[in-house]
Amino acid sequence: MPGERQSHVAFAGQQLRRKFLLAFALTSILPLLVVTYVALRHLLAGFESAVTRGNITLTLKLDAADGGALAFAYRHAQVLERRDRGGKISLSLRIHPDDLGRFENRFAREMTVEQGIEAIS
Repeated sequence: MPGERQSHVAFAGQQLRRKFLLAFALTSILPLLVVTYVALRHLLAGFESAVTRGNITLTLKLDAADGGALAFAYRHAQVLERRDRGGKISLSLRIHPDDLGRFENRFAREMTVEQGIEAIS
């Protein structure tokens, strides 16, 4: 039947048109998404570097049972790395210079300063 065949051809044509438009849209949008993603990664890295410039990196060794000290460290510092071994926790932290005294008062024996205040250029 000629009318039925034309409807199948029309339907196939519409499906092909939809697929073509979808492919065209994706090829147009995808490069923009990639560029945006790369730009945001660089922007965020630069922003973090500017915000944390001058911060102090230190290592803190705590007893695993000392939950208060652990909570203090997580609350007042950026935890860069954590290692748990034999009932001890070793934390690599980044703190603002203004918080150094607070950490020295609380953790004088458990703390080692890895990197001091960097000069701001």
